[in-house]
Amino acid sequence: MFWFLIAAIFISGMWLLFVLLLTNTESIDISAPPSKVRVIASLTTSPRRLMKMRDTLLSIVNQSTPPDLVVLNLPLVFERTREEYTIPDWLTKDKFPTVVVNRVEMDLGPITKLLPTLEVVNHCVDYIWVVDDDQLYNSQQLEYMLDCATTKEGVLCLSGLQRRMLDGVATFREMDLQEARVDVFEAYAGVLLPREAIGLPTFKPYVMKAIQDPDCCFSDDLITSTYLERRGVLVQKIGSSAVSIDEHWRSRRVLQYGRQADALSRQQVSTVDRYSKAYPKLLAMM
Repeated sequence: MFWFLIAAIFISGMWLLFVLLLTNTESIDISAPPSKVRVIASLTTSPRRLMKMRDTLLSIVNQSTPPDLVVLNLPLVFERTREEYTIPDWLTKDKFPTVVVNRVEMDLGPITKLLPTLEVVNHCVDYIWVVDDDQLYNSQQLEYMLDCATTKEGVLCLSGLQRRMLDGVATFREMDLQEARVDVFEAYAGVLLPREAIGLPTFKPYVMKAIQDPDCCFSDDLITSTYLERRGVLVQKIGSSAVSIDEHWRSRRVLQYGRQADALSRQQVSTVDRYSKAYPKLLAMM
């Protein structure tokens, strides 16, 4: 009887630990030997897209160099539609052991993919791989980006925009060169962010201001890229014959629902027009 009680207490304790890992916590620890580079993948989604994103998650966890953890930030309520999230039956710990569902009290819009992760990861993390919910990522992408990070400084991306000032107005265009410095990264194709690139004490209040502005709140890539610019952090577009933005589009890695109207950043105005309005406002917020 004594050992039965001990076993019951142990099982109950393990179940409680499991539940805590699948809910919002104060910190996520991925401690590892000092010689190991530690990487967390970070993303968010909407209630409807969550049910469809199994293939996206598989492409993230099945990388040739997989992330140590995948943090999926889910608000308690999706503010745009006031819908609640239902965790799909396929998203289980035995099938996706490295995926942590981080429940977030406040929906921050598209930047929910990043800020809540910065708030919970510990300082053992070396890189955050920021990804989207509607892509199939090249199985070699993370390995390639980490390899590039050994010789290239700053934030690395596969796709980015170049900013030009015309008559005092900021305009943005796609960077065509395969490798070049860019002003704005495009996270849909994947971004490798060194943990030290962002200082949470300055980033969080800036983000909280930005998401209150209708011209800025859906421009999460611009919000973060403008912060990096002011912080003096280099953002570089990279690519190779095997892993590049051209390969991403050739291989049709954008899932069908990625083009639909419920994209987290989708608005009636074009990205370029939205960025032109948002950029000077973001500068003024810092």
